[in-house]
Amino acid sequence: MSLWGRFVNLVRRNPVQTSHAWGGRQAGEYVNADTAMQVAAVWACVRVISETIAALPWHVLEKVPQANGRTRREQRDGDVAWLLKTQPNPEMAAFAFREAIIAHALLYGNGYAEIERTPDGRPQWLWLITPDRVTPERMTTGGLQYRVNNGGGNDTIIAARDMFHVHGLAFDGLTGYSPVAVAARSLGLSMALEKFGANFFANGAHPGAVLEHPGKLTPEAHKNLSESVKTQISGSNALRPFILEEGMKWHPMTIPPEEAQFLESRKFQISEICRWFRVPPHMIADLERSTFSNIEHQAIEFVTHSLMPWCRRLESEADIKLFGQVNRGRMYTRIELNGLLRGDMKSRFDAYNAARHLSLNDIRELEDLNPVEGGDDYLAPLNMVPADMMRELAEAQMQPPAPVEPPPVDDEEDDDEAPTARVRVIR
Repeated sequence: MSLWGRFVNLVRRNPVQTSHAWGGRQAGEYVNADTAMQVAAVWACVRVISETIAALPWHVLEKVPQANGRTRREQRDGDVAWLLKTQPNPEMAAFAFREAIIAHALLYGNGYAEIERTPDGRPQWLWLITPDRVTPERMTTGGLQYRVNNGGGNDTIIAARDMFHVHGLAFDGLTGYSPVAVAARSLGLSMALEKFGANFFANGAHPGAVLEHPGKLTPEAHKNLSESVKTQISGSNALRPFILEEGMKWHPMTIPPEEAQFLESRKFQISEICRWFRVPPHMIADLERSTFSNIEHQAIEFVTHSLMPWCRRLESEADIKLFGQVNRGRMYTRIELNGLLRGDMKSRFDAYNAARHLSLNDIRELEDLNPVEGGDDYLAPLNMVPADMMRELAEAQMQPPAPVEPPPVDDEEDDDEAPTARVRVIR
């Protein structure tokens, strides 16, 4: 970009709406991404999604016709495969990179990483950038670029093609909504409940009260009495006896926790936060409504409804930004989810026996095993014979049988043999 173009963009930049810097007060508590992570349910939801996706195999595949009839081949030594599977940059491993960028997207709505390229345009490194520093904006030409705040220095402008951007739900298709900002009321209530419980038990599980004095206290006497009561009935002194003098009376004022449905509210907030992150409660150790009959189906729903959308977002961004137009339609990535849907070994192999229309190498590929010689033959269900043999037998049965010629008859009689006598049957 020319110097004049950079000046015009600096003066007339048009930021795209984003909510990553949001922070506000709800239910008396200040809610932002950092304080939300102090809620146990939020921490558990973010952790289970980000860690699970980071642990899944991410393959780089190429569409190439092969001799065995397969149309895809995995690339294990390419630049993109190294970035996605081993080391995206010199400071991070692939697991930590994926875990962090998904956690950013879950909390801020957007996850960013700058794509550093070689002189010939190939991706060399992926540098993670915290979302609070990035602002998507429109150029005067209508294109998209990203402005990165460097903390007091000059901002850095990154072209859209060089920004690896993973976002959640976005009505404009460009910047995702921050779940923390949208769920601020629910999170504020959860934080207020935890704070109430902490303060309640810090005071020895005794509710607050009002002291009634029959007379009028001087400001100094009021201050001394207040400090005395606070010292004698709070914290470790909450259960010690407190003596009231001069006809003072004790009037409890705070609603007891059982009347305020404290425990029920805290249980409901766990389910409420799970709804925001689309995580089954049993995945964050809430087994109140889980049974042996439904927990397996809940685990499958976690894969299909919680993990798969995020995996598809990562795959599509990698396919667009890391391969370029030259390899469009030929190179693509795939995050392997089959391992989470396998179930136990017995059920898995029973399913393979029931689906023997697959070849042996097809099954070995699902189990991440190398192919074997002769394993590409497909078997027919009847007697488990090769499918090509079944076709030969079927074609042979459809053809009419060839006429059988009678054996040749010798007309010359053997003189040594006596003629056969005929026997007449009398009835």
